Amino acid sequence: MSRQDVKNNNIKVIRNFPNELPVLYFDKLKLESAFMNFISNSIDAMIDGGTLTVNISEDRAYNEIVINIIDTGIGIPPENIDKILEPFFTTKDDGVGLGMGLAHQTIRLHKGTFSIQSDLGEGTQIEIKLPVNKNKIQ
Repeated sequence: MSRQDVKNNNIKVIRNFPNELPVLYFDKLKLESAFMNFISNSIDAMIDGGTLTVNISEDRAYNEIVINIIDTGIGIPPENIDKILEPFFTTKDDGVGLGMGLAHQTIRLHKGTFSIQSDLGEGTQIEIKLPVNKNKIQ
């Protein structure tokens, strides 16, 4: 998703990032792909525009980074919320149903946690928690 895509879809982006975060050693490309999948799904869910908020914070008590991706899209029907991580489940005409599951797997491979909450007609919030890993990945 480019800035132009966001602008063309009348989506306001709010970024709340701290000035400093600890140095993290993760697979940048895999995590970037996972986050882009979550953000792309959020943008797709805001059919008539809306607000995409990305909050990043450090929870020093639990030694983790917390990322929240919040949209004001159409939401996920309750009957689909448990299916979105299943391979080949999709509600998109042009989707194959692998993106969310692979993104979730990437979070798990980095010893992170993933939770999703959605209210139909109001939007969806994804919360990702990643441990602060101060050692390089071998």
